[in-house]
Amino acid sequence: MLKKSYATWILVLALICFFPFLGGVHLFDWDEINFAEIAREMILSNDYLRPTINFEPFWEKPPLFIWFQAISFHILGMNDYAARFPNAIAGVFTLLFLYFAGKKLHNKEFGLWWALAYFGSILPHLYFRSGIIDPWFNFFIFLGIYYFYRYKSEGKKSLMVFLSGLFIGLAVLTKGPVALGLFGIVFAVVYLFTKFKNFISFKHLIIWLLTFVGINAIWYGVETILHGPWFVTQFVLYQIRLFMIPDAGHGGFFGYHFVVLLFGCFPASAFALPALLNRNTSLYENGGRESFLFLQKVLLLTVLIVFSIVTTKIVHYSSLAYFPLTYLAASEIQRLIKNKIPLHLISKILLPFIAVIFSIALLALPVLFPYKNEFLHLIGDVQARMALEQIELSFSWWNYIPGLLIIATIGIAHYIYKVAPIQSLRLLFLGSGFTVALALYAFIGKIESFSQGTAIEIFEEHAGKTINVFGYKSYAHLYYGKVTHTMPKADDPNFKGEMIVVAKANSRNEINERFPEWILLKEKAGFLVYKKPAQ
Repeated sequence: MLKKSYATWILVLALICFFPFLGGVHLFDWDEINFAEIAREMILSNDYLRPTINFEPFWEKPPLFIWFQAISFHILGMNDYAARFPNAIAGVFTLLFLYFAGKKLHNKEFGLWWALAYFGSILPHLYFRSGIIDPWFNFFIFLGIYYFYRYKSEGKKSLMVFLSGLFIGLAVLTKGPVALGLFGIVFAVVYLFTKFKNFISFKHLIIWLLTFVGINAIWYGVETILHGPWFVTQFVLYQIRLFMIPDAGHGGFFGYHFVVLLFGCFPASAFALPALLNRNTSLYENGGRESFLFLQKVLLLTVLIVFSIVTTKIVHYSSLAYFPLTYLAASEIQRLIKNKIPLHLISKILLPFIAVIFSIALLALPVLFPYKNEFLHLIGDVQARMALEQIELSFSWWNYIPGLLIIATIGIAHYIYKVAPIQSLRLLFLGSGFTVALALYAFIGKIESFSQGTAIEIFEEHAGKTINVFGYKSYAHLYYGKVTHTMPKADDPNFKGEMIVVAKANSRNEINERFPEWILLKEKAGFLVYKKPAQ
């Protein structure tokens, strides 16, 4: 009965884990609040073509995901739950797609393993409960790659090449031309290694290009026609700048994304690495250069190499790799089950090693927080140190469950693997997925209380007033302060009116020296609230 209802069980799993309590904690700076604020300003200004932040042009991202959020705001109200709702929908679509794609490529058991590997891995699961662009962006890119593969493998059907152009176009409309670049690099590599030199016919190339251009004309073309090329030109220049120059605070070492994927995609990464290194990992393919397996290896390595070269290092830049990584994990799992063989040595090492690190991270907060005074002197950031000093948190017995659950999951899965490998591996991914969900409920609110909670409380308290921040970057004062017009900078000499200014404690000396006329109204958890008097 279960085997006949895989899609139903996947749907239920997604609904249970992705939708409840999406608005249980405030949106986080920068990205979540950034996108939600753009959507809020779209609605207030009734201008859905030109994204703005602080009611000034924002050319860093195209608007498709912002449109999704704006629609969600119209339906569910302008709140944090609605801002994250589109990605919960993306979670449902993604897991169901992985199941049906795996079933199409191989069989329904493979589809189930692929969906479970994605659901049960830390970052892939977490992103469906966020308000950032990447879940939809990656989904569209992968759909474009998948349908182009089917075009090549199923006799060059026009529908497949049309769908490929459609989804790559939607990806570019979601986050920008990097989608087209990744798609082009992947298939350029495949072309170099494939035996089929007639890669795409002229007719189908025209279909792909017309579809791609037509989709992007919805925004790029209409915006240029109505307002001229300035906005789109600034957007393109920003994309080039992002590739060449690291954003402040977002640099990193060359192997940054390898570490992110290894630990962030646990436990799928423990199976994917052996599959990546083994030429004969797939039960259904020989690993040849026309296989979907080969395509996934190319995609994974392309993402790793490209975003290791990119100077800006942000966790979600490599999130497209979640698709090929979980496919490789499913491929390795099928090999293990079919051949009834023990885990690869790499898996045997990585599974307990990363699980222990994961559990330590989950148990550290409830275990160590009562002893916080012993290590406060190690924290260099003044605001963070003061927040930890002043904010008291209480922990209950259930706060220990996520950390203990992942250890129990690994232990039980290992114990029963020899006699029941299928049940063992299902338990592993289900247990890991539920651990992530429980960890969010257990800790995310507590973490926010001493990271940004106080600042957001201040912004909400002064909502509707002229308000800004000083000494650090934030969008929270715009979104939670419910601003309705452009906010001048706190140190703008041309602004003569009264303003509420929020700063971190490490800016105290600078403010005292530069702006002695500012009146300190409140000090809490490392945040300072000033009133800048009208001149």
